[in-house]
Amino acid sequence: MTAPSLYDAVTGLPTRDLFLDRLFMALRSAERTGDSTAVVLVHVRCDEIELDTPAGGIDADTAEVLRSIGERLTGAVRAFDSVARMKDSTFAIIFPGSMDEDRLQMLARRILFELSPPVQLGLRQFFLSARLGGTTADAGFDDADTLLAQAGAALDQAEHQDEDLFIFFHAPDVLEQPSS
Repeated sequence: MTAPSLYDAVTGLPTRDLFLDRLFMALRSAERTGDSTAVVLVHVRCDEIELDTPAGGIDADTAEVLRSIGERLTGAVRAFDSVARMKDSTFAIIFPGSMDEDRLQMLARRILFELSPPVQLGLRQFFLSARLGGTTADAGFDDADTLLAQAGAALDQAEHQDEDLFIFFHAPDVLEQPSS
């Protein structure tokens, strides 16, 4: 039995396991600072090639396109944000610190802008499109899996709409702890 890899072999980005650890740490930090934490999922498509990993692995062009996506996403966010490749052509970003819907909308536009130029490989161009789903958690919310699931639900809704490329779900309510 081998330990799960913390970094994606194709993009060099953190994998889901490391992302969840970083998300949990961001939520714990937010509890101390009183800030919110945001999670955005990005699903990228390319008309020219299939970005989802087939059973036999991926070819060199697909790997290069995925690397380019990872670089563009990393370049579109702040240095202390975390970008990960979750699965195939789905990426995730943690935005620690004070985040509200307006800031997330601005970051979503920047991400879409960064992904808009085609990836150039030799004489071939690969055109990308993306949908994003995001959510925030207020200080005190510490369920990383629920936060990720809520971002996933937002992404799923964005995938099924014609006009909205980014869907934002408001933070899950923090359950009141009974006072002792």
